[in-house]
Amino acid sequence: MSKTTLSKKKNLEILLDSDTGILYCNWIGFQNKEKIMASGEEILSLLKRHSVQKF
Repeated sequence: MSKTTLSKKKNLEILLDSDTGILYCNWIGFQNKEKIMASGEEILSLLKRHSVQKF
């Protein structure tokens, strides 16, 4: 498994496993509505950019 970090913020780390094509989202700490919505937009953008089907 070779995971590449695509994004790392205070509340979320997003990694891509290039072998399996799986996007991993590690939520960190307390989440409020604004953080979840902003992070969700980033996740969707990365799913499209990297043509990922699984997360």
